[in-house]
Amino acid sequence: GVVVGGGGSPFVPLLWHDGKPEVLPGLPSNWRGLATGINAAGDVVGHFQVVQDGPLAPFLSRRGKCYDLTHLVDRSDLRLISTEGISDNGIILATGSVKDPKRGEVSRGYLLVPK
Repeated sequence: GVVVGGGGSPFVPLLWHDGKPEVLPGLPSNWRGLATGINAAGDVVGHFQVVQDGPLAPFLSRRGKCYDLTHLVDRSDLRLISTEGISDNGIILATGSVKDPKRGEVSRGYLLVPK
């Protein structure tokens, strides 16, 4: 079987195939982070940091390429923070925040639906 998570130093997103860890293919070498979900097609989601103690950003790894999901969302007011999972039809459960004039930055869950 296959599971996802993270490990190493620096901590990087990993896949485990039959108990053996593997760095996600296509992952930039300066990304630190955690893989949080995988679907039946092998698409992996998670979150990463480019610099230590920097902001988190969500990613999608698909067919050997990694994508920063913050650049793929059509809402300029939404700051995506992390991903929690991905369904077999590609819908991603993510956490993000928007600025509310009365309450400041408000975080909540979002479903990211592929076009």
